[in-house]
Amino acid sequence: MSILSAPRSSHSPLSLISRRAALRGALVVCVALSASLSASLITPLNALAHPSQPPVQAHEKRELVIFHTSDIHGYVKPHEARWHSDNPKRMIGGFEALGAHLDAERAPYLLLDSGDFFQGAPEGTLSRGGSVVGLMNVARYDAVAIGNHEFDFGEDNLKRLNRLANFPLLAANIQAQRNGAPVSYARPWALFERGGVKVGVVGLATRFTSTSTLPAHVEHLHFVEEVAAARPHVEALRAAGAEVVIALTHCGVGPSVSRKRVRTADFQPTQADLHYPGDIQIAREAGVDLVLGGHAHAAFSELWRPEGGALIAQSGEHLEGFTKVTITIEPGAETPQIKGHLVPLWLDELPKASSTPEGEALAQGLRERLATEVERVVSEVGAQMNVLIGEAADPLPRMVDTSSEGPAHLDGPLPNLFCDAMERVAEAELALHNTFGFRNDLPQGPLTVGHLYQVMPFDNNLAVMELTGAQIKEILSANLKGGVSRIQVSSSLTMKAQVSEGGEVRSVEINVKGEPLDEARRYKVAMNSYMSGGGSCCKALKALPSTDTAIPLRVLFMDVVREGSPLKAPATGRITSELIADKAPTVQPAAQPVKTTKTPIKESP
Repeated sequence: MSILSAPRSSHSPLSLISRRAALRGALVVCVALSASLSASLITPLNALAHPSQPPVQAHEKRELVIFHTSDIHGYVKPHEARWHSDNPKRMIGGFEALGAHLDAERAPYLLLDSGDFFQGAPEGTLSRGGSVVGLMNVARYDAVAIGNHEFDFGEDNLKRLNRLANFPLLAANIQAQRNGAPVSYARPWALFERGGVKVGVVGLATRFTSTSTLPAHVEHLHFVEEVAAARPHVEALRAAGAEVVIALTHCGVGPSVSRKRVRTADFQPTQADLHYPGDIQIAREAGVDLVLGGHAHAAFSELWRPEGGALIAQSGEHLEGFTKVTITIEPGAETPQIKGHLVPLWLDELPKASSTPEGEALAQGLRERLATEVERVVSEVGAQMNVLIGEAADPLPRMVDTSSEGPAHLDGPLPNLFCDAMERVAEAELALHNTFGFRNDLPQGPLTVGHLYQVMPFDNNLAVMELTGAQIKEILSANLKGGVSRIQVSSSLTMKAQVSEGGEVRSVEINVKGEPLDEARRYKVAMNSYMSGGGSCCKALKALPSTDTAIPLRVLFMDVVREGSPLKAPATGRITSELIADKAPTVQPAAQPVKTTKTPIKESP
């Protein structure tokens, strides 16, 4: 049967227990809390058993390995590591590569993911997630957190994916707006025992899901603040015997590391990171031992511990690697030892399957099975995705690094090209597009339909609004965060900003068609329907009238490529930011205490 139309799976506790009892030697127990926090024992469904492990004696050292992935976004097959400075053609990633590492592991392990697993590459998007869930079933994932983009095709589609999944979807903080009831497709937590180690896992979605998917898809849901939602479940897991409690999150770690590869020995979080309601806050306040996080697309070289908090892992994006965590409990020890590091999935460095000292293969065959399923998925979408539609004369990245050349350029060649097309097609005076709506770069050379799906996987339309100059200024200023502009613009608009070392926007100078922005005048502005509907960058726009042109942006983009090939990279510099020194603090009399405020941070992409 095609993996794109995999059969539904029952989540009946009795059927799950009977299937797993026959398949697994290691005890696995998932515990899901009801709204009243009463526990029920449920065994997570899985298509294949983990390898049988001998029982661990009480006097022996106990050890468990955790494989953690995040933000797969439908990247099921290997791709070029275009970010790699030494060899941008080197191949990385994919489920087959992950399977090779799983085959090589001899210790008992858990396989966990932090969400946003399908929306992005066409192999995930065209099946609306079904193909990726099928592959995760074969890989035998134990639990997956719910990310914001799991709602991109609506809640009914997420319910469908939950029925297909042989693993629990976790999120302790998603409730119905009308009555506060937990949603049926998400379990708040799970309890596993592997290698004699009892591990509790609490799932958390970002509170910003309400505006970081199409708002209409989740307007009936309430996303509870993460720490408040996690605490009672952490306590319940401890009471149930968990020796290690993990927060499996899709919340983000902070704006300064978004989409960056971070050497944790050198990482110093900014004030914006520390005030961001995400993984650092969870690590400090939720009472967990480890945070396995996603949403920011950050890749931490090793586990990192914030002051006064638990260890944090960030495992990158697009299945280019995983964080391998080892939990060790020595005989008589009260505190487990937790270590971990990022493992890249280079195709030229894949390990061989493990074997016993006697030479008996312990290979689980996951690599072979995953390779077969990936080939099936790729072949089903290949006919559509491999259609050649144009070419790029230059590389078209989302962003360029100009930090050493004076004021930083916060716009990129690819968004610039597309925003210009939006303005032209809408016959508008200017165009705006959210920065993180562009999900990949375009390479130099031939361009296919698949390339455009990777850049723009979302089904947004071209929308038009009338905004005053004051509203435009407010939107652009409010979206300068963490050294990034979260809005991209067409060439009709330029903005020069001065930003303090603490991230405060001190001044902005905006011109439209060479003239200073008139704050009282109304401008015709093109944008995408995500923004006009009140997406995370522009919540206030939801209350304003807008016109949906019914022109799909991906179709518009394909026309740009067809008609404009070979594409040349537009110059950057439409949005610039100059860093200026913070003002010296004002000394106040001792009788007047200094008032401090926290910088409000909205969301990590």
